[in-house]
Amino acid sequence: NNIKTDYTGTNSLTDTTGTINPTITGAFVNGKWTGMVTINRIGRNVKITTSGAGKTGESNAFDVKAGPPAKLAITPSSFTMAAGVTYSYLNISLRDANNFETTHTSNLIVSLSTTSPDGEFREFGTTNRITGVVIPTGSSFVKVDYYDIRGGTQTLTASATGLTSGTATVTVIPDTTPPVTTMTVGSPKYTSGTTTYVSGSTVFTLSASDDASGVEETKYRVDGGSWSTYTAGLTFSTLLDGSHTIGYYSSDKSGNNEAEKTLTIVMDKTPPAISSASPTGSLIQRSTSVTFTVRVEDSGSGVKEVRLTVDGISQGSMTAGSDYFKTISLSEGSHTWSIEAVDNVDNTATWSGSFTLTVDTAPPTISGLSAPSNPVFGESTTITCQVSDELSGVREVKLYYSTNGGSSWTEVVMNLQGGFYTGSIPSQMPFTSIQYYVKAVDNAGNEHQTAISTITIGIPTWLYIAVVAIIIIVAIALVLIRRKPASQTAYAPPSYPPPPPPR
Repeated sequence: NNIKTDYTGTNSLTDTTGTINPTITGAFVNGKWTGMVTINRIGRNVKITTSGAGKTGESNAFDVKAGPPAKLAITPSSFTMAAGVTYSYLNISLRDANNFETTHTSNLIVSLSTTSPDGEFREFGTTNRITGVVIPTGSSFVKVDYYDIRGGTQTLTASATGLTSGTATVTVIPDTTPPVTTMTVGSPKYTSGTTTYVSGSTVFTLSASDDASGVEETKYRVDGGSWSTYTAGLTFSTLLDGSHTIGYYSSDKSGNNEAEKTLTIVMDKTPPAISSASPTGSLIQRSTSVTFTVRVEDSGSGVKEVRLTVDGISQGSMTAGSDYFKTISLSEGSHTWSIEAVDNVDNTATWSGSFTLTVDTAPPTISGLSAPSNPVFGESTTITCQVSDELSGVREVKLYYSTNGGSSWTEVVMNLQGGFYTGSIPSQMPFTSIQYYVKAVDNAGNEHQTAISTITIGIPTWLYIAVVAIIIIVAIALVLIRRKPASQTAYAPPSYPPPPPPR
């Protein structure tokens, strides 16, 4: 009764299922529009709402019912995906004869298939391969994923007993990119410049990734040998020390092979060499401060640390030098000690020894210092003495002499002969005054030095005789010269040349 007959516009159409078609009416005629609409989803108490010219109208509520299941549908019915990348997701739905989604009165088993030999349906949200699904009672659809590595166009089919099968077409873009493999070198390892050192226990891990079809396998080889399939972390404990090359690559499920990569390593399974450890046996010294020294060498990765343990107590790391050393204070008596040398890839060598520490602070005793009573020119001057040290023993005895009043001193090593230490001062000129003293050092480093003594070089007997003989000879010669008579010479007149002839 309130029809606006002059309205000729169009109205929008919506419904509570959101599936009405069309969504806009045609032009109104005499205030009315009559047409067919389709609602593509079943539902209860569905209403249609129309709006236009500032007015809104709503239909009575009604139920949209689907017919009995007649077919299956796969949506989307056509899609494109990349090889090796899961497509998520596909709807496998029940439809009636009018293509409405509908339900089944019991669980419906649906078989799934593909024309691709490498394609597979997967449980939604997982990588579990499936060949069928169940649409539960009261449900109209189920979600699945699809995976394929074969490029090209394939047909997917969903089928169930008594229903028309549903199909979809998929275009798979082929994978032409090979995987990428990385190698991780675990511990222990040591890098010096471009050289990587490893040990027989070092673990090598290969990791491959492929964003498309996925990694099929990873292979490796050593020093150009045969290829092996990688399954888990690798160790190369059977390799000899020295340089080796590890090659590796991966293949994907589309048959793409990565170019071989290589890593050069230096195997070091040999621990450091320990030698020249000191002290051992008996150690007699002036103090309780003991210096431990040891030579440690490693021709591979190099020495990382040398640790000292004394009497079962760790003393920490030793200091590196030409030898490794560390000084600690100990009590007198017996001690045990050990060395643990570690190289840069954790190869370890050990050494152990013992010694007895005796503290000696008493210097040697020098007695019986003797020199010639009348040293003479032309002969060396021999100095002798006796030296004793009851505890650590005599290490060295030296004679020092000076011929210039002590401005400079010359050192002479004294040798032990028949219980006496003997040293000689070379021959000096007559009347030379020689100062001398003796210094003795024991094996603990204690020193004792005598007072400075002085001797003067005299003239030997033979020189006296020679001088006297020379004097006598000179005297006789002078006497003989004085006794010789004077010589007499006859007078002879001078001679002149004859005169020249007359002219």
